[in-house]
Amino acid sequence: MRKLVLLRYLVAWAPFYIGMSLLQAQTITTLAYDTNGNRLTKTLQGSSPNPSVTASPGAVSLNQASTLTASGCPGTIRWSTGQEGPSISVTPTVTTQYTAECFTAGCPVNGLGQVTVEVYSCSADAIGVTASRFTVRYGETVTLTAYGCPGTVQWSNGQSGFTITPQIYGNTSTFTAHCSKRHCPSGSTGSVSITGISGCLPGDVLVSARAGAWNAPATWACGRVPGLTDTVYLLHAITLDGIAGQAKTIIANGGSLLHLNGGYVTLQTP
Repeated sequence: MRKLVLLRYLVAWAPFYIGMSLLQAQTITTLAYDTNGNRLTKTLQGSSPNPSVTASPGAVSLNQASTLTASGCPGTIRWSTGQEGPSISVTPTVTTQYTAECFTAGCPVNGLGQVTVEVYSCSADAIGVTASRFTVRYGETVTLTAYGCPGTVQWSNGQSGFTITPQIYGNTSTFTAHCSKRHCPSGSTGSVSITGISGCLPGDVLVSARAGAWNAPATWACGRVPGLTDTVYLLHAITLDGIAGQAKTIIANGGSLLHLNGGYVTLQTP
């Protein structure tokens, strides 16, 4: 009489380490039983480990080569490029993902590892800058926007971002946007100039006209001494000799204050 053999398959996933990467190994257990439930044979088969894949360098310029290396495979490495071996050289023209497949004798499942090589370009970009207004009164703000930059923007006044809103002081203020891209040592720039207008209307910034005493009207462009509601813009050296001055705030652009004999300025409390 022939024995009836029943086959049962058990599949288990067991993690183990090769180097610093966690790999998933598949173990296929085949059990054979007779009609009485007695186990006849037990066969174990495992899968190839997933190789750890690196690229050096991981980012290249056009026509630059990168070396791909696969480790942790006890068998043969075959690459998605068709090449074989633990290490190959590639020269991608666009950002490309590469796959390394681990073939191990006796293992029904092949392990896989992947790595991406980034391709970048450092060609010059046409950077432009627009302004919401090109002429403003001293102390007013203007919105500046840089466009055409595929990276990040840093401005000449220390701010960053595609859009900034600086206050304008001075007859002419020039702002330059610098475009930076990853892996590129230098970038493109774009600039815009804003004209500032000073005046003597209520709310206008009070500008120094020449070096002199704080309390002398001729020291100031509007012919009057600053008060507690005035924003003062200093272009010259101003002296406070034993006197108390007043201002809302003081902005020095090449100018300065010289305090003599206890002279001081009281600023408006916010």
